[in-house]
Amino acid sequence: MAERGQFDRKWLAYVLAAPQLLLMALFFYWPAGQALAWSIRFERPFGGSAAFAGLSNFTALFRDSVFLDSLMTSALFTGCATGISIGIALALAVAASRRLPHLHWLSGAFIWPYAVAAPAAGVIMELLLDSHIGLAAILNDWCPGIWSPVLNGTDAFLMVTAAFVWLHVPFNFVFLLAGLNAVPQSCLDAAAIDGAGPWRQLAGIRLPLLRPYLLFVLTLDVTESFTQSFGIIDATTQGGPGGATNILVYNIYSDGFVGLDFSRASAESVLMIAIMAIILILQFRWFDRQGQGRAPA
Repeated sequence: MAERGQFDRKWLAYVLAAPQLLLMALFFYWPAGQALAWSIRFERPFGGSAAFAGLSNFTALFRDSVFLDSLMTSALFTGCATGISIGIALALAVAASRRLPHLHWLSGAFIWPYAVAAPAAGVIMELLLDSHIGLAAILNDWCPGIWSPVLNGTDAFLMVTAAFVWLHVPFNFVFLLAGLNAVPQSCLDAAAIDGAGPWRQLAGIRLPLLRPYLLFVLTLDVTESFTQSFGIIDATTQGGPGGATNILVYNIYSDGFVGLDFSRASAESVLMIAIMAIILILQFRWFDRQGQGRAPA
């Protein structure tokens, strides 16, 4: 049995880990603790004495139609953006893994949009889909008024969803392509000998072995649909028109930094963290059950 490497001095491990632990404490644990404390108190906008509120901030949220609408918008945005981005990335990864003609040079080009910041991606998509000077202006030439993200909530929602998808497809593509290339060629050769075609190999061999990679990209996409989407929406729609793109993270910003209602914004932040944790737990449990269900007896 090979010997495990150990530090000669135990304090060295703590010294090496200290910078990362300090950053996590300053930028995650301390703000999260402050949000939890403020969520059960009535905080004044400019400081001063605070009164204990208990669960009043949370119960008030579930009686507020604006907050409930933001929850529904967040759920719809997360489902659409995550599903479309992973679906497109999986299709591109399958095509690239099959080494189709004239596709090899596109593999490198697919990753380029991931280097774009979220606000920049939102502005780029807003210009591309502008109803007057963008590509969507052609639609308005054929049928005036059919596309107007400034006035139509559905159009604005589709625009920010397209920006999120364009930004995240490259990252998903790289990981899913790596997963497909990691499938043993011997398994595919054996399936081909048994008469399985490309689609049967994809459904019966490649996708089941791709499950850990799908879980990874799904977890990241769901998390970033709650967080990174703020940059896209703030740079383009500011939650409008009519609250059509007012997802939960932007509603927290509006209540906390615009309305200066820190107690309400903190309660919303705690709920958002809880919702994300529940979603991620359900994802892991579902994938774990799927894996056990396919395991040989």
